[in-house]
Amino acid sequence: TVREENTAIVQKAAAPVVPQAEQPAETPTEQPAEIPAETAVIEGTCGDALTWTIAEDGTLIIAGSGDMYSYRETAAPWSGYNDNITAIEIGKDVNCIGMYAFSGLTHVKTVTFAEESAFSTVMDYAFSGCTALERIVLPEGTLVIGEAAFSGCTALTEVTIPASVTSIGMRVMDENQENLISVFDGCSQETLVVNVAEGSAAAQALQQQGIQTMMLAAE
Repeated sequence: TVREENTAIVQKAAAPVVPQAEQPAETPTEQPAEIPAETAVIEGTCGDALTWTIAEDGTLIIAGSGDMYSYRETAAPWSGYNDNITAIEIGKDVNCIGMYAFSGLTHVKTVTFAEESAFSTVMDYAFSGCTALERIVLPEGTLVIGEAAFSGCTALTEVTIPASVTSIGMRVMDENQENLISVFDGCSQETLVVNVAEGSAAAQALQQQGIQTMMLAAE
């Protein structure tokens, strides 16, 4: 079921200042600390136990545990902040990135995963159209990469896929399998380097899709 959660805007207003004349004469007065102008924190939910926050430095932080919602029929709640988001940080207990979750975030350059991540799945078209994304290292333990997950990432130059990956999606457009949409459809095959363990299921899947890979020694 596709679900979309409304953005919550949490605002911090300046503390009220009591006029000095109203203070009792015998009571010492203390000036309140200066509070900066009104500030907004952009946040919301993106899974049954997942939250998202856009930090002041432009990082979209996904925290909590479990699977992210998919956004095939409705826009992700952060899609309206495209100009503000320059990086994505995936928390330790996030298991799955939903369909189309980060699609079209054209200013994102980096995606990072927490150490000892429980991550397992990149759903279809999850990063499609992230035209500024340059590199991504999927964590060990990742099992599935959905079809066209990185399609249209025209600036992508390096991807590292762990040996744990057992499935990489590919969309077949006709029965003769002549028109294929690969996981890196639209990326530059001249500049893209895909690091993958030699002899792994991921390496075989990429070869079937006609994607050139840089073989790493099998662990």
